[in-house]
Amino acid sequence: VTLTETDKDILERNGVIAPIFVSPAAVNTKKIPYKAWNGKMLFIGGYGHLPNKEGIDWFISRVMENLDKSVPLQIVGAGWPLSYERENDNVKLLGFVERLEDIAPGSIMIVPILTGSGMRMKILEAAAMNIPFVTTSVGVEGLDFKNEESCLVADTPEDFAKALKRLFIDEDLREFIAHNASALWERKYSVKALSEVRDDIYTNIMERNSMSVM
Repeated sequence: VTLTETDKDILERNGVIAPIFVSPAAVNTKKIPYKAWNGKMLFIGGYGHLPNKEGIDWFISRVMENLDKSVPLQIVGAGWPLSYERENDNVKLLGFVERLEDIAPGSIMIVPILTGSGMRMKILEAAAMNIPFVTTSVGVEGLDFKNEESCLVADTPEDFAKALKRLFIDEDLREFIAHNASALWERKYSVKALSEVRDDIYTNIMERNSMSVM
């Protein structure tokens, strides 16, 4: 059982012949109505996960120089060294947050992931909370969120900054992106939707086992 179709394709290309099922993980995040932008960017992820550190280092060193210095970046997650805050005036470390719904809604999420595989749970959290987000092709890999429809996708520092600037100034675009992402999350990635997927997988496996016994 893999998290994404991308992971399934990789296994099949590498010779796995056993049946492979796709069952995305769910986030038990409360759905929250869209809120107007609060003037902040948000990143969610711990320092101990290398793709998070790599992505934030890239964002701070390559993207933020192209953005309005008055727009702060809040980083939620454990382990981030205080140097990130001391050396960057518009970076604020919030540490571990028990209830994301208390601080995340109204922000613009960044998902500047450059390497890795699997699912970006932070994207599902953003979608559930009606938060528009900008990500990379790697960040959204394996998920059904589409550029210009349910998110903005950019892979160079310049394009990532341009995508954020569009969201900074366009309330209609922010709401459009957030609404579409939230609808997709509820349809395909909510706990209810993914419970049904997992139930179908178990039923399929049980039927295969019953046939093999016969």
